[in-house]
Amino acid sequence: SQGEIAKILEGESRLLTPYYNHLLETLDSEKMAHYDETTWKTHHRGQEISEGNYAWTKIGVKSENQIIWFGRSRGKGVAEELRGPKEGSIGISDNYGSYHNLFDHHQLCWAHPHRKFRDLAQSGTLKGKTKKACEKAFKDFANVYKKSQKAHKKLKSGIWNESQKLKEKQKLEASFAKLFQPTDHDPEKLTAIRKSLKEKKSRYFTFFDFPDIPLDNNKAERSLRKVVLKRKKSFGCQSQKGANVLSILYSVVFSMMANNPNENFFILYEKMADFEGQ
Repeated sequence: SQGEIAKILEGESRLLTPYYNHLLETLDSEKMAHYDETTWKTHHRGQEISEGNYAWTKIGVKSENQIIWFGRSRGKGVAEELRGPKEGSIGISDNYGSYHNLFDHHQLCWAHPHRKFRDLAQSGTLKGKTKKACEKAFKDFANVYKKSQKAHKKLKSGIWNESQKLKEKQKLEASFAKLFQPTDHDPEKLTAIRKSLKEKKSRYFTFFDFPDIPLDNNKAERSLRKVVLKRKKSFGCQSQKGANVLSILYSVVFSMMANNPNENFFILYEKMADFEGQ
């Protein structure tokens, strides 16, 4: 029955709680992490009130350790709790407001505005000079994005000295600033994108100070893809208690499988269940 399945899952979550707490501590100590969120319906029963209808993820940059929280609100308080200690934190995220000023160092995802520019350029509803303005903006952004990716590879290789790094950063920032300039034919959406880039311009170049971080937030988006697939099949959680259980199970199992893709699932799971913080 559904009730029996729920009891089994709750029991497994209790067994995995010590390792789940270990994951939280490990990710806090890693400092560098990706963040993202998506909708997740959580119902409430009787006196129980759901905390919210969103799922959040935090996944390490250098590891595959990840935390997934179900049944949370979309507020900044959730993001702060998920982040842990702010000192020394480096976050990679999209431009959602809850991430602003959340970290000591913030890298905004280049892939998000790239997709927005592309969607405008390929829009079937825009015509004439308006469409051409969008196509040019997309081409200009894609060009700066490509140059930034090349610069990132060189930064990671360590072949540049400080003077070379500064010179390259200034060149890229100058090219980036040209994207802020409006034209007489910009549609409203393009104007909004240009304004957003201008307001957050420095956060797109944080990778110059921390070459180990990527320019995009694709890792977090891939982490949530499994959640989105489950949402389509399950339509969310039937209670907040169920959401909390799912948070522990998914965090541990996804981390376990991603960090050990070639090992036997059941042997790994037994180790996670027997974990006592050693």
